[in-house]
Amino acid sequence: MGHPVPKDLKGEERLFVLPGLNLPINKKSALYNGPASLIAVAIGQVTGNQIAFLTFFVLLNVIAYPFGNSKRSRKKFDNGFMNNDKYVKQLMLWKIRGGGNVYLSHRFDKE
Repeated sequence: MGHPVPKDLKGEERLFVLPGLNLPINKKSALYNGPASLIAVAIGQVTGNQIAFLTFFVLLNVIAYPFGNSKRSRKKFDNGFMNNDKYVKQLMLWKIRGGGNVYLSHRFDKE
């Protein structure tokens, strides 16, 4: 019997793990790496070059995987430890609404 997944972790259930690299693939990484792989396939088909396909496949997936799975540092601002994709989404919504600069309060560690 499986355990229920907390709301803040929805979409982060492991689908499978890449053997050798030990990278877990979840729904969120499939959402980001799937289009990156399709773009690499399209570039490979247009150019007809297998080296171009492999180069773009590796390059785009190396960029997309950390973006979808990493979090902002907790030390950078008070509401840290936020997913990068959620942070960029909120930042774009703020800019679209005409909010101007985004000011994040910094943490001051006691030394």
